[in-house]
Amino acid sequence: MSSNPSAYLKAMKSEPVELVIATDPHLELRNVVGLDQGTATAQLQGDGLEVAAQTASSRSQTGRSMLKQSPSSGDTVVRGDTVTLTVSSGPKQVSGPRAEERRPG
Repeated sequence: MSSNPSAYLKAMKSEPVELVIATDPHLELRNVVGLDQGTATAQLQGDGLEVAAQTASSRSQTGRSMLKQSPSSGDTVVRGDTVTLTVSSGPKQVSGPRAEERRPG
């Protein structure tokens, strides 16, 4: 991308030349399914990705763990892309009868 001294300038053979090389912005998306939300988010952000989250209930996963990610692990993404995480809210809550509605029986 650049050099110091700049291109086409003369330098002594003994002088160091500084080169700035671009890195490939593409990377293979890691698998974060099953991790807790904080760990998954930190890992993806460390890879230079944005993170969005949504919730869904799950019988098998405790609250705050990853159920799904989109794009999927192994897909090629570009740093700066957004990965959507589906976070478990735990088992779906159901309402039972209130105490005053129960009848002895």
